[in-house]
Amino acid sequence: HEISRTYHLTFSLFTHTATPSSWDIEAALEEHMKPLLQSFSSISNFTIDTQVQLYANPGVSGNVLKKEDLSGFINAAEWPLSPSIGGAPTVNFIIYVGDMEVEGGGKSWLIPQWGGVVIQSDISDLRPAMLIFSNQLMSLLGAPESGSLPLRLMTLVRVRSAGLLLKASGTMGSLARLTLALPSISIPKSVAEGVHTTIEHLRKACDGLGGKEGVENARIAEEAAEKAFFEKSMVGQVYFPDEHKFAVYLPLLGPVGVPLVMGVLKEVKAWRKRRRGSG
Repeated sequence: HEISRTYHLTFSLFTHTATPSSWDIEAALEEHMKPLLQSFSSISNFTIDTQVQLYANPGVSGNVLKKEDLSGFINAAEWPLSPSIGGAPTVNFIIYVGDMEVEGGGKSWLIPQWGGVVIQSDISDLRPAMLIFSNQLMSLLGAPESGSLPLRLMTLVRVRSAGLLLKASGTMGSLARLTLALPSISIPKSVAEGVHTTIEHLRKACDGLGGKEGVENARIAEEAAEKAFFEKSMVGQVYFPDEHKFAVYLPLLGPVGVPLVMGVLKEVKAWRKRRRGSG
């Protein structure tokens, strides 16, 4: 899937009772999550906020939640999570502290394109939850499920670079086909500069594929290609072909063209008349 330039991460604590009312989330994020986010800096930027929601009753009795019951965890009316900030996609990570003891599996799960949930009996140690959230974030961003962390990160960087390269190249190809299909279209200087920038950074991205510079150059190339393709003056020409121009200007040329044609016909008749007279 396509990776966003920026993500907003929301870490929420939901409790079954009035306690706990606080958690040492800042230290846990600094120790376990920030290093991972720093390794993602070449792919995306991240913003973080935290919150505590009290008295969130589960609404389901029993120690095990069935699959059909999980939809309640993403019901905005029941789970008042923070909204997206600045238009960036929000990834939600929830720790739910209840009074039940959960044995075996099912203590955590991933919700695709939304986030993850962890259920535990206390929050004295946030390290296990942070490790789960780290793995869930990797999965949400499209990293491989297996392999060491450096290998998974490298694979994700290469996939991201390749995706941007393909998108920029495809946009340049569409722009080239557009200019061939409409030979009368004028190419603004800004479009020509955008094409030059795209090609230059595509070359740099290919040279540095797999590294931070490769991703950044691929991103610049993709943005320059999109900007060049959707340049306002060119878009206006595409949707205003020559036939439309003829239809617009014909009413204006009519008052001038009719006397001109009549004058030409009059001169032709006069010329024929003079020619017959001389003959």
